[in-house]
Amino acid sequence: MIRADRRAQIDAALREEIRQLAASIEGVGLEWAKDFEGARDEGGFRDFAPVAAISAADVRILEALVEELLVEFGYKIDVGPS
Repeated sequence: MIRADRRAQIDAALREEIRQLAASIEGVGLEWAKDFEGARDEGGFRDFAPVAAISAADVRILEALVEELLVEFGYKIDVGPS
């Protein structure tokens, strides 16, 4: 699951980057989270909400995709299991 810090206001840019990466890498499954803006506010210093779930048969594909996202968005995103 890819989560974004809602307070960083990167949702649109992050979604576009994920879409482009998934389209350019064969074998990537992509499922968008339903309600990024309406997700519960956890009240923390950074408030992460789900953006998308990605999958691939080969973990190296996921690692490469996540690495690209981290280069672009740094600590404004969080990646982990669903």
